[in-house]
Amino acid sequence: MATTSAGMACSICDASTVLPEKRLYGYNVCTKCHSDFAMKRAFAYIVDMTLWSIFCLPLTFFIFVLSGISGAVVGAATHNDNSGANMFVFVLFVCCLGTTFLVLGMDGFAGHSPAKAMFGLQVIDDRTGRPANFFDSFQRNLPLAIPFMPLYAGYQLFQSDGRRIGDGWSRTKVIWKPYRDKAPFLSRKQLQARLAAKAVAKS
Repeated sequence: MATTSAGMACSICDASTVLPEKRLYGYNVCTKCHSDFAMKRAFAYIVDMTLWSIFCLPLTFFIFVLSGISGAVVGAATHNDNSGANMFVFVLFVCCLGTTFLVLGMDGFAGHSPAKAMFGLQVIDDRTGRPANFFDSFQRNLPLAIPFMPLYAGYQLFQSDGRRIGDGWSRTKVIWKPYRDKAPFLSRKQLQARLAAKAVAKS
């Protein structure tokens, strides 16, 4: 990994930096690259939530209609209003639970959410480099379901080394696809392969 001596180059854009002011996944990067990457991630989250909010209006209407129809059918079949009401609540609960899982799993489309794909970002497994799946996405996004936690996660993007809450236990990280061959965005497996290749070349 990069050291902290003066006069180093940014690990992303290769621009010379007098001081390593920022760190990204353990590597020195210039302030501009760190800020640009953080801004892309923040905007991607905002766009994803905006798209979800727009999608949520007709989805909510559909859920209520489906729940109402299910309750009416069961109530008519059993001649019991309580059964119809119970079915309404059950279908509503299942649909709401399903939509929650959909939001938490939004990064599971080969490591992309809609906005991450737009902004050239991808979530990968930090160990192997494979694109995140729905289980990985659910793990890393679960903390964002806690009230005000997205604000803390946004703070982390600009102040930390690139990892936000949720990335630790899911063992994931977000990469900037145009620079996916740069050291900060390589997986551990890719870094080990690169180091092994350099060792062979020197021998």
